[in-house]
Amino acid sequence: MYDWNALWHCHQGYRTGYDSPQQDINQLAAELGAQLVKPASHPGDVAVYDQGEQFLLVGHEQGLQLLHLAKHALFDIQVRFVPDLAPAPCVEVYVRNQATGEEDSWRTEVRREADGQIWLGKRLLSEGSMPAMPFDALSFTDNARFRDLLYNAWQQALPRLQQEIGNWRPQADLEARQLARYRALLQVEQARMKHRFDQQACDRLRLALAGHHFDQPQDCRGLWLIVEHYWVSQAAEQDWRPLLDTLRSLDFAAEIALIEWLQ
Repeated sequence: MYDWNALWHCHQGYRTGYDSPQQDINQLAAELGAQLVKPASHPGDVAVYDQGEQFLLVGHEQGLQLLHLAKHALFDIQVRFVPDLAPAPCVEVYVRNQATGEEDSWRTEVRREADGQIWLGKRLLSEGSMPAMPFDALSFTDNARFRDLLYNAWQQALPRLQQEIGNWRPQADLEARQLARYRALLQVEQARMKHRFDQQACDRLRLALAGHHFDQPQDCRGLWLIVEHYWVSQAAEQDWRPLLDTLRSLDFAAEIALIEWLQ
């Protein structure tokens, strides 16, 4: 759930000494009035107890020490640029608290002008000021520590947002998805090619199609006509009719896949 040892060290200034006759930190449930949720697995590890509204972390460090962590304070804040969100690209701030199961997000539209200036709603990103983010769905939205960390997360993210939005090319994500689909289509079609064209057929096709660049998609349609012309003019002594019959049976997608496969 959490990196408990990281939290133990991060909040070391808030730990308190704990006096107990029980030195096994995995055996303090009754004494603390809490449920053990993560036992210590080695001497430097911490044991974690759930006491309802808070977690109790217990560890050995110059004697027993105890750390209280309120569940509502264990939140994660992510600030990111979301370019492909309809109806417009936006900046999103996502907050999640695993301990309480709460989550909420705030978004504002992004607009990049021709001169490179980036607008978030009605304010420039370069101003650096944090927009109002209510997060009404979170019970800790008015918590001072949450607001301080939210502001820090926003300020730290600004240089990255400026760079990502500045480098953003509209439709780039859509084009990447289309390319991935195209490659998947090719893989399926080319798997079929292996069962329809043996090595001799492939060699003949490469000869017949040599010098044709197929720069435009429409150039790939009707391959059998190119191959038939080569057969009649260059290899009439051979029987290419079975190959031509197979080529005539191909649809447009299969013809494109065949050209990619041969190249």
